[in-house]
Amino acid sequence: MYMETMNEKYNIEITVLSPLSIGAGAEKDLVKGVDFVEKDKKVYLLNLKKMIRNGIDIQSLTTYFADKNAGAVLKMLEGKLNAVSDKQYDLPANSDNDIKSFIKNELSSKPIIPGSSLKGAVRSVILHHLLAGQALGSSKEEKNYFGDSTKGDELMRFIKFSDAEFNETALVNTKIFNLQGSGNNWQGGWKHSGKETTNYYKATGFNTLYESILPGQQGICSIMFSKNAFDKIENHIKKSEKEKLFSINEFFQIINHHTKNYIRKEINFFEKYSTAEKTDEIINSLKHISTQIPEDGSACILKMSAGSGFHSITGDWQYDDYTATGVWTGGRSNGKQKYKSRKIANYNDCFSLMGFVKLQPISEQEIVKRKEIQVEKERQIAAEKQAEQERIGQKQKQLADYYNLIKQADALFNDNKLIEAKSCLEQAQILVPDGKKHDELLTKISKIIMEQKEIADKELAVLAYQKQAEADRLAANQVPLTEKLKTSSKIQTMIGNIKTWMKLNNIESLSETDIEAIHTKIKEIFTSLKSRDKNNFSIKPLLEILNEELINQWSKEIES
Repeated sequence: MYMETMNEKYNIEITVLSPLSIGAGAEKDLVKGVDFVEKDKKVYLLNLKKMIRNGIDIQSLTTYFADKNAGAVLKMLEGKLNAVSDKQYDLPANSDNDIKSFIKNELSSKPIIPGSSLKGAVRSVILHHLLAGQALGSSKEEKNYFGDSTKGDELMRFIKFSDAEFNETALVNTKIFNLQGSGNNWQGGWKHSGKETTNYYKATGFNTLYESILPGQQGICSIMFSKNAFDKIENHIKKSEKEKLFSINEFFQIINHHTKNYIRKEINFFEKYSTAEKTDEIINSLKHISTQIPEDGSACILKMSAGSGFHSITGDWQYDDYTATGVWTGGRSNGKQKYKSRKIANYNDCFSLMGFVKLQPISEQEIVKRKEIQVEKERQIAAEKQAEQERIGQKQKQLADYYNLIKQADALFNDNKLIEAKSCLEQAQILVPDGKKHDELLTKISKIIMEQKEIADKELAVLAYQKQAEADRLAANQVPLTEKLKTSSKIQTMIGNIKTWMKLNNIESLSETDIEAIHTKIKEIFTSLKSRDKNNFSIKPLLEILNEELINQWSKEIES
């Protein structure tokens, strides 16, 4: 074994150019109804511990998990989704497949590009470079180019990458671009099921969602070269070519040369099969990435990870033209075009091949500066998260107070304490203006109170009328008896008016003036009578008010 001395270390900034996904393994793919649920175009990644803390019935939940009953799980978690979830994603499209999860740092839970993934992608490029167009008879022949790990001289032991951590992932929808046809008649299309491929693009059907790092995100890794240790190794074929790999600029130039050729061949492929929708967008995306490849080796563009496909891995050295890969002979694929499918990511209406990244050296000073920026950003995020938690806590308290007021209002309503019940509901309405619980009862109580007010107003109006009538009656009697008797035309009417007048004026006995007024009125009534009525005229009924002697006297006067 040889002692490995790290002669050179380069800090590298990785910038994602097209959606990037590095799988955590099929066993960690996210299953609907177990690992996540969907609601209102959102995906909620569930946390079992949080569900237990929030009082979810785990026994029932376990049964639903076993059945992958996403609807039942969602119903159980209604109103608690935020509290029992670790993360929310926007849902780009519905899919029947599991979500492909991204590998993450176990301590920080942040997505990472493992050094092994970078190393694997670079290894394919290096093999292509070392082959220089020659055919590789078998995997055993790789040892002629890379060396043998059992002997300690395997080339990639001397080129090492560290992991790169990124901030976050999002969900990206992917579809398979596939060739359809037979013989010499092949056309491009989009696969919508196991048996359906058409020229037309649609987001759903045979689509897969990937946790992905989106274009524009950046992370830091390092590349370490052990050139001194490598120089001690003998009997390597084309050792001079390998030594170029230990110069960062030539290393990048080799990667860029490979990537340029790869993009060129992919563009030719999509141009040939451009009858399918969205091929123009894919070609434009590839051209845009190609323009970012520098000529001086100051940076490099690398294709890697999920969705890379056959032509991004070791097999690429076999074909200089992706439109002429031949057909399979024998087996289920007999007669079908070789390497005819591509996985295409669609994010924000941009259609692109997945996994393009840019690698560029970065200074220690710049790393320190970025870490400071990141720390400040994380501090702000933490502060915002704390503020959000406080807001949620306040909202939960408001909801608790709201439901308590609704409960009080119900009890008061049942006790017919409508005003108090309405007051509780109005307080509840202030707490949660868009709440539904208070609306119906508040409307009902307001209607009853309005009806009661209308009845009360009517009763008050009647009482007021009666009071006014009584006042008018009193006013009508607060006059001299002479005035009261003016309208009397009959003895009986006159008697009634005199009694009323005496009662309302609290008069117990008539004065001489009053008696004279009565006497005058009697003569006036008698005088107004017709001759036949005078014979029957009598003032005897006045005995209710006046003494008999006076009545007899007045009667004689009338008779004479």
